[in-house]
Amino acid sequence: MAFYDVFGKALVEEIINNNEWFNKDVARIIIDMISPHMQEGQRIAVIYKDLKILATLHFYGSGSYQLSSGQRYNFALSQPSMSRCIDEVTEVIYSHITPNWIKFPNSEHSRNTVSNGFRRKYNIPQCLGAIDCTHIAIISPPENYPTLPYYCRKGYYSINCQIIVVSPMAAFVILLQNNELPNWPVRKPETYLNTCKQRTGILVPDVEE
Repeated sequence: MAFYDVFGKALVEEIINNNEWFNKDVARIIIDMISPHMQEGQRIAVIYKDLKILATLHFYGSGSYQLSSGQRYNFALSQPSMSRCIDEVTEVIYSHITPNWIKFPNSEHSRNTVSNGFRRKYNIPQCLGAIDCTHIAIISPPENYPTLPYYCRKGYYSINCQIIVVSPMAAFVILLQNNELPNWPVRKPETYLNTCKQRTGILVPDVEE
């Protein structure tokens, strides 16, 4: 494994230094944050964990097919391997990284800071966040996968996204779901948000008059 460690690190450095899709310093910071929570594989053909992170970052940034992402920038990953990398890295980000960076203001001091920010900038009192929903376009699901839940009322395939931001404009809650919306009140999120107009609460909905 000693040779592979040297080769793997050299390959990672080559990818970092010869790319146009992320900042080199930021890439190294992200690797240092994520890699301690990942385990090295035991097989001979193990994929170096830093390479998994870079491949996943490329997929996040490009929004391309898993196969094409795996075959770019010397990743040399098959689609199944790329899929496993994305799953593993995403799970680490969700379980170990997200809680340290995405937090709802839960102390009196943090609530007052956010509330005062909304009051000063937007003249909205007693507000801890703004909520809105949108559709993120995706490619058509594979033939053996149900397509109806992803075909939205706007006439294309999408993922329904609900975002909450706080002051100053930092997203801290992002919910992604297909268009069946079993856990949301209605098929059109905007309809539900409009019903919140007269309610007393801590989130400001985006409403259309």
